[in-house]
Amino acid sequence: MATDDKRPLEFMQVVYRLHTIDTDDHEEAVAEEASADSPLTFVSGLGALLDPLEKALAETPEGATFDFTIPCSEAFGPFDEDRVIAVPKREFEVDGHFNAARVHAGCVVPMQDEEGRQYRAVVLDVDEQDVTLDFNHPYAGMDLRYEGRMLTRREATPDEITRMLRLLAGESPCGGDCGGCSGCH
Repeated sequence: MATDDKRPLEFMQVVYRLHTIDTDDHEEAVAEEASADSPLTFVSGLGALLDPLEKALAETPEGATFDFTIPCSEAFGPFDEDRVIAVPKREFEVDGHFNAARVHAGCVVPMQDEEGRQYRAVVLDVDEQDVTLDFNHPYAGMDLRYEGRMLTRREATPDEITRMLRLLAGESPCGGDCGGCSGCH
């Protein structure tokens, strides 16, 4: 297996800090980080990361630092008001009861459409009749600035590729028979 440009698939570990930059007010905030104790670990060329992020990291040698920005249009796109919808509160009832402890402003709820596609939505509000849900990606409407360092970069082993493919498919990365990896729990 190789990426489109015929490079071998690479095993990479990076530490980074992600800053989101709101495209409306240009306010910047740290949204997530990966430290040396828990680096971002992935195999390149398998679609685990945003394409622009992976392309920028593909140019970063082992040990080098990076600092680049992915514009909103190349990341998760603009915030779309049409993806904020009110759903009747009764849709969240189980046995005739609405569970306010599990469905409240700020929580993330799993949703499924008629074709069985899975979605995640953030609950914005709950009133007497409706639950208002936001189906936008949390980083929609944001430019993404990544700063960090490439810790490890080398050709991926067949086992690492298999583990990454399992993880991307939603399976345990080890197939469930390892007796203790964090992917099995």
